[in-house]
Amino acid sequence: MTMKRSMIYNLLAQGSVFVFGLFNAILSAQVLGTEGKGQLAIYLLAIDMAIVLLILGLGQALQYHASREEFHGPKTINTALVYSVGCAVVFGVMVQAMFWLGQGSRVLPQPFDSSLFRVLITVHFLHQFFGHLIIAVINSHKLFVQTSKIQMVTVGLTMVLYAGLFVVHRAGTQDVFANYFYFALATSAIVRIGMAVFVYAKHVHQRGTPYRFELLDSARVRTLVAFGVFPWMSNFMMRGILKADFWFVQHFEGLDGLGVYSVASNLGETLYLVPNTLGLVLLSYIADAETRDRTTAQTAMITRLFFPTMLVGAVAFSTVSSWFFGFAFGAEFRASGPIFNLLLWGIVPFSLATVMIGFLTGANQVRHIFIAASAGLVLTLVLDVLMVPRFGMTGAAIARGVGLNAMTWYLVMRFHRTTGTAYRDFLIPQAADVGRIIHLLKRKGPLDL
Repeated sequence: MTMKRSMIYNLLAQGSVFVFGLFNAILSAQVLGTEGKGQLAIYLLAIDMAIVLLILGLGQALQYHASREEFHGPKTINTALVYSVGCAVVFGVMVQAMFWLGQGSRVLPQPFDSSLFRVLITVHFLHQFFGHLIIAVINSHKLFVQTSKIQMVTVGLTMVLYAGLFVVHRAGTQDVFANYFYFALATSAIVRIGMAVFVYAKHVHQRGTPYRFELLDSARVRTLVAFGVFPWMSNFMMRGILKADFWFVQHFEGLDGLGVYSVASNLGETLYLVPNTLGLVLLSYIADAETRDRTTAQTAMITRLFFPTMLVGAVAFSTVSSWFFGFAFGAEFRASGPIFNLLLWGIVPFSLATVMIGFLTGANQVRHIFIAASAGLVLTLVLDVLMVPRFGMTGAAIARGVGLNAMTWYLVMRFHRTTGTAYRDFLIPQAADVGRIIHLLKRKGPLDL
């Protein structure tokens, strides 16, 4: 499949995912309220940060090397599964250790703090972790249409299951609600993995080849880990920029404040799903020497179209954000509007950074992504320490915005130096872009730039 078609399908899929995700957020917010959203934010944060910590950058490493036709066959999937199980065991021990140290609420707040949920969160971690790796393998084969369909189905299923929260919330206790919520998340994760395995078996695995449980040899594993070191550290730092402020807000504002903040934060982060997806597409096409030159020119066109569009959209939406949050999520979330407006000034530039990250990873420029993420995280944490105790959620939003902007503009500079592309050519729309968009939509082959 051409890069053009991959991107068009991914744009359509991510648009649907955004709509489904918005409905999911509204449903859960109206049922849970501010405190419940705060509890849920901590639960999901524990899984999110642990995945980034333990995955060692293998998702990007698998996608990069497999795109270069270096890693094929079921050995890759088997190795990913074995590693996922091992990491799930480590995660379970880490969760239990937090309770032994008296810090269990940092991972599992009520009503998720039972012994049962210490097991359930570990199982959920395994689903999410292995799902990340198998999707990376599928993306390496440029099966972006299939992965988009997987996203749409799983998010749509989650929305259907979330609808049951209304019934459970009215009739059940907190424990019943927590169990149902876990059921909804776990079911979606299992369906995602099942669909991914089916796609792999249908489009990648050679028919008639006998199945044997074999793992990648140690040399190839070392190659993956070596490539993944910088992406791993970069991803962990980026998640720190986007999520560390949750713990600061929880400490100084309580779970109610975190609920308000998390709604604004999560909705803001969905805005860069589309450019992030385009970045993943670019990774595979830049890593492939046959498509690298054309992809560089296409990247410039993508960024100069998406960045100004998101900037204009952010300014327009900021004028009605308080009304929107109050209307859609409930009156107690009206305060999310001003926080969302502040977060936009970090999220919108970061949407540009996600495209740059995909390109630079494919070009094996991962060291510069690490430098950018390091600078952004340091700035964010320093400002969190200085501003959250005094200004609360507002201080956290400002701190995150500064960190994201520092990271973004460093990556912009690196893209300019790596490709020799003038800043105006990938930041400012051109009159000829209208004709190119029409050309893009009409042609069946690759886009000529």
